[in-house]
Amino acid sequence: MRRLNTRWLLALVPALLLLSACDAGTATDSTTPPSDVATATVTLIPAAVAVVTPSPIAAPVVAPPVVAPPVDPYAAATAAGASAVCADGTWSYSQHRSGTCSSHGGVHWWTGNLGAAGPGAH
Repeated sequence: MRRLNTRWLLALVPALLLLSACDAGTATDSTTPPSDVATATVTLIPAAVAVVTPSPIAAPVVAPPVVAPPVDPYAAATAAGASAVCADGTWSYSQHRSGTCSSHGGVHWWTGNLGAAGPGAH
């Protein structure tokens, strides 16, 4: 009996696995083998293996949301020259922060006509 060459065996096994994987995807009836199985021959052709790296997909450019500038809640009081809006809704034209809106529940909002604008400590 003739001994099989190890090189042929190592080349033949992957080729047969590849053929069986190809036939498994195309067979429609698993009970009857394809007719060309008995006459199939394996031809070993050296093949180049290409490594394909996926190209990065550019992310869509999304514009940042449009943010409206903050609305001055008391623009009318600011335009009229008031220095503060009191907690009870009245406007104060005080020249100093000390004592502003003291008899009206404290300062609700500084208009910016007398220092920085913003909420008061009432």
